[in-house]
Amino acid sequence: CDDKELINKSLFMLAKHVEAEKPDLILFTGDVVLTDHQQVDCIQFGKFMEKMSIYWAYVFGNHEARAEKEYHKYFMLKNLISFPHCLSKFGDPSLFGYGNFFINILSSPTSIQQSIVMLDSGRNTSPTHNIENGAPAELKCYDFLKKDQIDWYRKTILDLENEYGKFKSIMAMHIALCEYEKVMQLDENGNYIPTGKAEILYGEMHESIGCSEFNSGMFDVIKELGTTQAVIVGHDHINNFCAKYDGIYLVYAQCDGYNTYTMGSNFGWDEKDWMQGVTMIDIDKEGKIVFRQRFNRDYL
Repeated sequence: CDDKELINKSLFMLAKHVEAEKPDLILFTGDVVLTDHQQVDCIQFGKFMEKMSIYWAYVFGNHEARAEKEYHKYFMLKNLISFPHCLSKFGDPSLFGYGNFFINILSSPTSIQQSIVMLDSGRNTSPTHNIENGAPAELKCYDFLKKDQIDWYRKTILDLENEYGKFKSIMAMHIALCEYEKVMQLDENGNYIPTGKAEILYGEMHESIGCSEFNSGMFDVIKELGTTQAVIVGHDHINNFCAKYDGIYLVYAQCDGYNTYTMGSNFGWDEKDWMQGVTMIDIDKEGKIVFRQRFNRDYL
């Protein structure tokens, strides 16, 4: 959508939250630059971010670099990482996607306070990737994390532990892991209610989890390694819950923007009741994390 009024409103709201909170780092979990001129507009977005002089990092959603429009994530990322405060990286070129990287926040030269794992969760499945990763060749659905990404995650965590000792980490990407489906379920009235399998700390669910139909096993590796305490995703723009499942936080980053579907477009809700906003992550010196919400409606 190229509606400049909605774009300006989205950026205004983001700036208001930044002004109020003064964060050290801003993470974007994809579906941010959605215009018909993404190559140019990602540069405009970068310029906007740089005006705030705050570090930021960006991973792609399924609506950036849409194949049918011949937008290429490579060129978008090349533009984004040219900005001094952007911490995104191309990452290992042998891995699937663009933008698989770690951000390590050090508490001292020899210890990590928190590591942030950023992953390209892709768009849609393809026969080639399906076969290479043990999924049915004919499977057509949202994408999944690939075996090479999961192996790279494991190796990087172990390498960092060898260098710095045990540490805590957060994982951020666009498409939810399959385990998000364990949090809520539809009741007979078409409403989403808790399954009882997870502790819901806040938030709501108003659409189905847009995860892949193929579980490639990242959650099991997260459990195995014991360092990643939270997974943060975007993608499902009218879900905003924070839950704890099997000891791991499963979190939806709130949708700040107005260029996607909303509670208004889907349900006709008044804007003062929309969940548009940002998700705050507070990290203490020991690496403990707390999630909280901020809402755009406070600035309407």
